[in-house]
Amino acid sequence: MSLLSLLLLAVTALLPATAQPAASEPSWSYADQSSWSAQSPQCAQDRQSPVSLETSEVRDWGDGGRPQLSFAKDLKAGQLTASNTGRTLKVTLRDASDQPAVQLKGAQPGPVSGLYTMDHMHLHWNDPTGGRGSEHKMNGAFEQAEAHFVFFNQKYGSVSAALEHADGLAVLGLLLRPDAALGPTLPTLGLDGDLSQLSQLNSHFSRRADLRPLRGLLRAAVRGLFSYEGSLTTPPCSRVVTWLVSDRAVSVEATFLEQLRTSLSADAAGTETIQNNWRELQPLNGRTVVRYTDQDLQQ
Repeated sequence: MSLLSLLLLAVTALLPATAQPAASEPSWSYADQSSWSAQSPQCAQDRQSPVSLETSEVRDWGDGGRPQLSFAKDLKAGQLTASNTGRTLKVTLRDASDQPAVQLKGAQPGPVSGLYTMDHMHLHWNDPTGGRGSEHKMNGAFEQAEAHFVFFNQKYGSVSAALEHADGLAVLGLLLRPDAALGPTLPTLGLDGDLSQLSQLNSHFSRRADLRPLRGLLRAAVRGLFSYEGSLTTPPCSRVVTWLVSDRAVSVEATFLEQLRTSLSADAAGTETIQNNWRELQPLNGRTVVRYTDQDLQQ
């Protein structure tokens, strides 16, 4: 490599992060979910998600087998990459050494076994009228948004490889409501000041971020879980997901939720923003929903 090439690489590395085009996804629409199965046959098959979760209708397992979380060592100087996919806000989180920020370890008997590594987090939300925004329904009610922390089974090495296996993914779902009285609040990690950089479809940026607030949120979330065998909630609707849905809603800042509804373009022309990016409820078709709880919370 020439000296000039080395200098150019050095200068480029020092430039501030800017929003860049990201890879586009196959064509499908939340407004026309009935057509998903034409491109993705699994969307019309069984074991689909999301579903309605009712405490009175689940098998209560107690504390045994509840999965545990571990966190990377240096989250204070973490790395955050955020992108506007045209259908959601996708956020990848890694520590200062470029290691995944979170891992999930399961044990039998329990919903998952082995080690799962977090790939990314993404969000689903409503429109400005304030109706349904969550994908799952819990005890008769939808919430205004839902966060999904997507983990892949470590033995498969990546999300793409995990999509070929029934135990490939574990997704931790948190239903979100703008209500500070709920306790833990979804940390924005500074994204509330950055969403203007993602107004363009398929744009993304990377920067440093303090990821430590995730620890308290996620540890609280796994203290009580609904779990069932399901699928991706977007095409190709792969039936490879063990769902872990926190049994308590989590707070989200109302201003951040409003920014999500209004800041991210859903089309290249910028005439539409991403809203109501949730899938319709799917039938259980005989599946069992299990609830795992921290026994200390029941006393």
